[in-house]
Amino acid sequence: MKILTVKSLTKTFQETIACQDISFSMDKGETLAIIGPSGSGKSTLLRMIVDLETPDSGEINLFETPCFPYKKHEKSDVYQKVGYIFQDYNLFDHLNVEDNLKIAMKVVQKKSTEFQETKVCNLLSMLDLQDKAKSYSSELSGGQKQRIAILRALALEPELLLLDEPTSALDVESIEGLIGVVSLLKQQGLSLLIVTHDITFAKKVSNRLLFMDNAHMNMEVKTDDIDDLTDERFSKFLKKN
Repeated sequence: MKILTVKSLTKTFQETIACQDISFSMDKGETLAIIGPSGSGKSTLLRMIVDLETPDSGEINLFETPCFPYKKHEKSDVYQKVGYIFQDYNLFDHLNVEDNLKIAMKVVQKKSTEFQETKVCNLLSMLDLQDKAKSYSSELSGGQKQRIAILRALALEPELLLLDEPTSALDVESIEGLIGVVSLLKQQGLSLLIVTHDITFAKKVSNRLLFMDNAHMNMEVKTDDIDDLTDERFSKFLKKN
């Protein structure tokens, strides 16, 4: 099953082309990394897929359902299957960890208090963060904030998880921890679409890699074949990263 299909997607901001004629697809259970230099359009592409930006043209299909252009009555059902991790995590500073994890279950899913509490306990146990349940965002490290953001997305039991530059604010130890989290999610059968400039991280976690540069999707390669590539633009990117 194709969990995501993008066809000829284009987006401009005033006179700036952010994404130009982007096409790709990913299978259910796949971990796909999109890499490229800053400003190449990677994050804009993710935001269009998750419906935070509206494309100028093209098509987006999620779970083989048209989402752009979409039928409005189908939209909410489809996007409840998609989780999105912002680059800056977007945790609610006025809520502790426990309440950050509960809020979507309470507001979106209208789950009972008992369900919320059981789910939060299970989520925190999954990443060994039980002792952070009453902590606030200001009391967490970058790696801990990211794990909580991932758990908050998982609370809604998505089938596809999108991560925007997940290593950008992390130290080496936290990146290694994130690799472990991604591996755990892959074992659970979750489909992952990751935007990153970190080629080392991408090689460790993804099955396949797409390279974006200057708003275009320039190359697709299996992760195991990266070291054999001779593409000039990709080689230039590797030297800088």
